[in-house]
Amino acid sequence: MVALLFFVVSASGVVAASGNSLPGDTLYQVKMVTEDVRLRFAFSDMRKAELHAQFARERVNEIADMSKDSDVAEKRVEAVTVRLGNELEAIELLAKAKQGDPNQRENLAKLREIIVNNRTQINTVLEQAKQVAPERTKPIIESTQQNYDRNYEQVLQATASNDEITPAVDDTNNANDDSDLKSITSSPKPALQEPNQTTSAP
Repeated sequence: MVALLFFVVSASGVVAASGNSLPGDTLYQVKMVTEDVRLRFAFSDMRKAELHAQFARERVNEIADMSKDSDVAEKRVEAVTVRLGNELEAIELLAKAKQGDPNQRENLAKLREIIVNNRTQINTVLEQAKQVAPERTKPIIESTQQNYDRNYEQVLQATASNDEITPAVDDTNNANDDSDLKSITSSPKPALQEPNQTTSAP
């Protein structure tokens, strides 16, 4: 029993210590395994989506921290960027699966609020990192911003309720309407006919 307690305490200490680890660190793999375990034990899909949002914020923090080092390995940063994209894609898929369920409206609204707050925090982190980053790593931060913004709109759309979704515009009908309008405006106007003059008999 004492040995088991010692193992549990030691393991929890390792997990806590891995929280600030970066790719390339010894404990980073522990950090990744811990996140996977938390996802496996999540009690609902919405909880999983919230965890993915939290992990996405953590991936951005990792990129910001790594970019402070002018000797950072670009492949490591690219690997974290891929993970960031995976986190956002997972949120989108989980949210879309619940989008048509009226019972999930409140949960989607909560998730949407988390995503919006995430974007504010992430933009702040990346802007601050860009100010102190060496010139060599600034393109890494800018690329992360672009990739995140690209995926952000898709995730935001996935968390929208049905009445907030912007319907797709049928370009074909618009094109036909435009052509009809052009034919109307370009066709010559009919000449005005003078009224018939009736000559009265003297």
